[in-house]
Amino acid sequence: MKPTGQEMEQALTEAARLEDGDDEQHLGKTLLYLHRRVLELERIRELTERYVLLGQAVDEHARLVRALQAAREHERLESGQDAAEFGLGGGKGT
Repeated sequence: MKPTGQEMEQALTEAARLEDGDDEQHLGKTLLYLHRRVLELERIRELTERYVLLGQAVDEHARLVRALQAAREHERLESGQDAAEFGLGGGKGT
């Protein structure tokens, strides 16, 4: 079941506290990472919906491409890889 906004806020606060302290099971780190990824993917989903619903407008396509590139770059940074190691073309225009 989806948590309420207040429950999510409490969970993220606790995750940050765990990450800063004793996080032997890496729960805080994992929750914060997944939360950031979900936010990025939700943005991509929203932009994709707009792109499709608005008849594949050029401006919407550009926004979608930028969001995909940003998500790819964030994942590269989070994984500690340099651009040459990370996927096809290092996330630049592929």
